[in-house]
Amino acid sequence: MHPEKGQSRSSRVVIADDHPLFRTAIRQSLREWPDLEVVGEAADGWETVKLCRRLRPELVLMDLWMPKMDGFEVTREIKRESPSTIVLVLTASEETDHLLEALKAGASGYVLKHVSAQQLVEAIRRVRSSPEVSVISSKPYPSSTAP
Repeated sequence: MHPEKGQSRSSRVVIADDHPLFRTAIRQSLREWPDLEVVGEAADGWETVKLCRRLRPELVLMDLWMPKMDGFEVTREIKRESPSTIVLVLTASEETDHLLEALKAGASGYVLKHVSAQQLVEAIRRVRSSPEVSVISSKPYPSSTAP
């Protein structure tokens, strides 16, 4: 377990990704962190919207490319219905246009899927403490160790 100073309450998290293996890996990784509680998972955009309406999570880990509704549209819908819900995009796309569209839709951060579990948790904590600040991770390592 990895307790975090100053983080006494847990955040309710929904994982939205169309790949079941990836959702399972994220859920398993987040179990190590007592301040993060996965309360639901969705395999498509419409399911994500319905789940967020019902569960009212504090944070959604959002893939951009899902069936039925893409992550941009889902983010806009979630932010329209529940402006306080934090959306952190978790994607494989390094396209600047996707980053900008996600932020315009209301995402508080944008993290690439090749980050470590520790880096993902740091990004989650950063947007939890300051949701108006965008978190951008374009490399799998800190810039000081990047080749």
